[in-house]
Order: sequence, then structure tokens, then C-alpha cells
Amino acid sequence: MANSFIVWSTLATLALLSAVAQASLTVLSYNIQHGAGFDQQVSLSRQAQVIVASGADLVALQEVDNRTRRTQGVDQTQQLSQLTSLPFYSYGKMRNFEGGGYGISILSRYPILRTEVYHFHLPNETALNVNDEPPKRCDVYKMR
Repeated sequence: MANSFIVWSTLATLALLSAVAQASLTVLSYNIQHGAGFDQQVSLSRQAQVIVASGADLVALQEVDNRTRRTQGVDQTQQLSQLTSLPFYSYGKMRNFEGGGYGISILSRYPILRTEVYHFHLPNETALNVNDEPPKRCDVYKMR
């Protein structure tokens, strides 16, 4: 879908039982670069340590691999959910990559009600992208 970008909207709920004692929400935005550190070694456990140390209730992840050859077919969102004890998660594919997907994810302490993907066309935008993949992406998250 050339000349388009995706808005991936994840609607997360702060259910009454979960929110009663919660006066605030800690949100972390984290570009995990497919799990690679500064040393270029892929280690999701290192990213998980950062997430856990932040105390975040909701984590927005960028550059997430999903079952790609580069990361040995691992579902990185699911693995990070397990490593961080953030039980609710959702993955949104931005494009196909090495036999899997490449995109963004949400990890949450609270249930995710719904995930939606929208395609928008930008006027006067020239796509120079392989396989008609979306050239840009904008992420919108709505919380209650």
C-alpha cells in the first residue's frame, strides 16, 4: 500500500479492580532496536531489565522483530512480556521482514481492550519503498 502510513491504536483499559489503588500511570517509550545493544548483541533480557527497573505500567516498544530470521524466529513481544511480568501485550506489524514482521508493540500491566490498524494516504507523498510497504508510521495510544 504505497503512499500510506499506519496508525496503530491500542486501547488499553484501567479496569476498576486494577485502578482502585492506582493514582498514576507510568509510561515508557523504548526503541529496542530488535533487541540489539550498543555491542550489537541481541539480548532481550537486557531490555527487560531496563523495563523492569523503570517500573512502567505501560511500555510502547519500537523496532520490534516478530518471528524473523534475524532473531531466530522469536516473538519478541511475547518474550518481553514474560521477562518483565507485564502480562498483556499487543504487536503491530509495520512491514514484512526476513520471513516475519517488524513493527511496534505494547506491554501492559492492564488489559488491552482492542488493537486497531488504520491506513491513511498522504497527499503529494512519494513512496520509495520495496514491496509497497508503508513508508511511514504514526502511532496513537488512547488510555482511559
